[in-house]
Amino acid sequence: MRKYKLIYVIAFMTFLGLSACEDKLELDPYQSIDAELTNTSEKVMLTANSVYERMQNADLFGANMNYFSELIGRSSDVSWVGTFNTKREMGRKLLLINNADVRDVWIEAYYTINICNIVLSKLDIIDDADDRNRVEAEMLATRGWIYFELARLWGKQYESAGSNSQLAVPILLDPVEGESDVTYPGRSSVGDVYSRVLSDLTGAETLFTTYHTATGDSRMTYLNANVVKAVLARVYLQMGDYANATIKANDVIQSGSYGLVDAPLKAFNNSSYTPEDIFALQQTALSNAGESNAGLTTHYASLAGNGRGDMEMTSDFLDLFEVGDLRGGLTTDLAGSALITDVSTMYYIGVGQSSNNGGINTAKYGDGKKNTPLIRFAEMYLIRAEGNFEEGTSLGDTPLNDINRVRARSNASAYTTVDQNSIRQERYFELCWEGFRLHDLRRWKVNVYNPDDDTESIAYDADRLVLPVPERELEVNDNLVQNSGY
Repeated sequence: MRKYKLIYVIAFMTFLGLSACEDKLELDPYQSIDAELTNTSEKVMLTANSVYERMQNADLFGANMNYFSELIGRSSDVSWVGTFNTKREMGRKLLLINNADVRDVWIEAYYTINICNIVLSKLDIIDDADDRNRVEAEMLATRGWIYFELARLWGKQYESAGSNSQLAVPILLDPVEGESDVTYPGRSSVGDVYSRVLSDLTGAETLFTTYHTATGDSRMTYLNANVVKAVLARVYLQMGDYANATIKANDVIQSGSYGLVDAPLKAFNNSSYTPEDIFALQQTALSNAGESNAGLTTHYASLAGNGRGDMEMTSDFLDLFEVGDLRGGLTTDLAGSALITDVSTMYYIGVGQSSNNGGINTAKYGDGKKNTPLIRFAEMYLIRAEGNFEEGTSLGDTPLNDINRVRARSNASAYTTVDQNSIRQERYFELCWEGFRLHDLRRWKVNVYNPDDDTESIAYDADRLVLPVPERELEVNDNLVQNSGY
């Protein structure tokens, strides 16, 4: 089914890398792929498989989608102390329309969406029926997930009781295989983008369920039905649809396919999947997202040969954890030669060679060659707990029991009761620095800390918390309009 020669994979990845640069210049804002690369069954499936490589890119899930949320949503718990102005703008919530990181995420997202669109237009070329179902599901899931992230970053918060006519991003569903296919659509509304997200993800869920039932293949290293359900749980949570978020999270929990590892730190920096990984980016020789100034290790870590220590946490943040909670532990005496394998606590004083060493850094990202978890099983307990609490239900279990499961793994004391604040705080403690902060604050309608003036908070729906449409996109597409405030 996936019997591709390595040399062919490498050649195709090289083509994608080159065309991703060249076509961006020629076909702004959307890129093309030569039709000859998708004219046989094997080539269509190879093209489909390439989306996993694209997802690992630092301009998608490999780094920047994490940084955008954590930096724009940051409080006094973390500081950006690095020299990259693009990320300093995010930390200050004062983005410029020519921010290169913002530009590159837009480009990479639409390049990957176009791969999905091309493959979806060529499903009839695939010989095997099971392969067709699987590939269609993978492309829908990838496209839906990326549109969800784009809507959260370029559009204002989805309002469960609103019209959601606020602008998000363009929706492209037709393949671009040459210059004659390029179109210049305007931005669709938040409501329309979320409708597309739900359509793609629920369609993928149905196809995956059919495929796995027919083949008995759980395909842990690829997108599958449980991954899609977990993403849907996130989507419904962001929409304020707590009932459906709870159902999807409960489905994943009840699948019996996952479990919490026995210590929080063991969920990170692994070479292979752990029981806690619902979906992780598997770093390989072909995906060096963490080995240059691009991946999460680059800015979160400060170790020998790994990281710059640009994302520094504060002692006030660590003081929020109760004594004994493994998620707040700090190592202060690492040797200058220390690697992530020498770190036994969730935080450590950085020892890297960068000028930013000596600060407090998280151990969640300590080796760019190790896997990056994108969806962890612990998150499903937190979603189910929050959803059940907000709905006044106990599907699967009570919010108290779910929160205490996560706390017990961290050696934190058990709660006797939980309320909205404790559930939200637990989510922050468990998922901090994993790309959730801005999105959580906005859906909770909680104001965001202003790092330039600690007497001011920024409204959750403020213009400055939404990314600008990149300047270069506005220059080539007259149908695009800029977000307010830029």
